[in-house]
This record gives sequence, C-alpha cells and structure tokens, in this order.
Amino acid sequence: MQERLESERRRKEEEIASLGKASSSTSNTSLLDAVLLEKEELLETKRRLVEMVSVSEVKQRESACPSTADASVTAADDRLVVLDFVERSEKFERLKLFEFEKKFDRLKTGFADVRDQKDSDMSVEVERLRMALDQAKQDRNRVHADVDKFRTTIEGIGTELDALRVSNQRLSQENERMAAIIDRYNAVLESSAAQDFMNEHSSNSQLSDKQSTAFENLNRDLREEITMLQERNRLLSEESRLLSEVNAHMKKQEETDSKRTQLLEKKFREFDYE
Repeated sequence: MQERLESERRRKEEEIASLGKASSSTSNTSLLDAVLLEKEELLETKRRLVEMVSVSEVKQRESACPSTADASVTAADDRLVVLDFVERSEKFERLKLFEFEKKFDRLKTGFADVRDQKDSDMSVEVERLRMALDQAKQDRNRVHADVDKFRTTIEGIGTELDALRVSNQRLSQENERMAAIIDRYNAVLESSAAQDFMNEHSSNSQLSDKQSTAFENLNRDLREEITMLQERNRLLSEESRLLSEVNAHMKKQEETDSKRTQLLEKKFREFDYE
C-alpha cells in the first residue's frame, strides 16, 4: 500500500512539473479541455484512494497485525500518507485551477480583441462601400444628364439633316431641269438653222453669244453648287453616323454604370445585413 501511494504521489508530482512547463506556452482550446479532463480524473482518483485506504486497506492491516498497538501505528501511518496525498492533490488541483483561470482569461481577452478588430475592419469596409456607392450614383446621374443632353442634340441634328436632305433633293431636281434646258439650248445653237440665222443677223448673233455664255456660266455655277451640296450631304451623313455610334457607346456606358451601381447596392445591403 505504501509503495502504491508513493508511486501515485510521484506521478502527480511529475504532472505538476509538466504543467508548470506548459504554463509558459500559448494557450488554446485543446489545452483547456485537457486541463478540465485531468481535473475530473484527479478528483475521481482521489475519491477512490480515500475510500480504498480508509476502508479496505485499514481493515486488512488491522486483521493482519498481531497486536492492537501495531495495528494502530499502521493505521496512523496510513492516515498520514493519505493526508499527505490529499494535501498534494489539493495543491495540484489549486495549481491547475489557477493555470486554467489564467489561460481562460487570456483566451477571453484574445476573443475580445479579435471581435473588436473585426468590428473595426467591418466599419471601415462599410464606409468605403458607402462612399463608392455614393460616387457611383453621382456618376450615374451625371451620365444620365449627359445622355439626355446628347439625345436632344442628336434629335436637333437629325431634324436639320432631314431638312437639308429635302433641300438638296429639291435643288437636284431644279438643277436637272436647268441642265435639260441648257442642253436643249445648246443643241439649237449647234444646229445649222441657228448658224444661218446667226450669219444673217450679226447683231442678234452677238446677243445670242452673250446669252449662251450666260447660260454656260449659270450651268457651271449650278453644277458647282450641286457638287458642293452633295459633299455637304455626304459630310452630314458621316456626322450622323458618328453621332449614332457615340449614342450607342453612351448607352452602353450607361448600362455598365447601372450594373456597377446595382452591384455596389447589393454588396452594401449584404454588409448591412451582417
């Protein structure tokens, strides 16, 4: 019995020494669970030893001793051993409890620091998203205003282009009629009858030459004007095409900004929900 108690005492002293070494390391949840488990095992071992020594072993020693005095001495020694073991066990238990409280406080402080840091990071992220959302809304409103203004400009240009097309068509028709008249007049001048008439009437011939020159100048001017109008019409058509492309690009940009704003709003709502 004495050897068993001594062996149990040495084992507990070794556990106390190992606990003292482990107390300087970083605590974690597994270590706390192990401390609680060892505490329960210690209490159970203490209870069994006390019952075993106080009941079974004492009775056996009293029945085996030749005299009452020796039995009393043996029982007293056993009680001293048990008391020493109980005292060491209680000391070990207090030490474990103290270490457990320190580790638990460190864990609780660490959890609080992590929670505060997480709340701080979340606040910074929410504020950043709020600013980005406000900026996106401002950009979207500005793009909408620019698009509306641009659409109004395009509508005005389209109306002007339609008017120019009508005017150009009318001038082309007039030019065709004038060209036909000039062609017929030139044909008459080139005919033999006109040449005879011009020989007989020189004065009338001079007047006819002047009229012919005037008609030729008018024809040249009309042709130049037609060429100029055609070039202007081509430039206006090119400008209309470019404006249509710009309008399509603006619509695409507006859709992109709208999707970006919706994404920011969705992300902002998710942060608010968290």
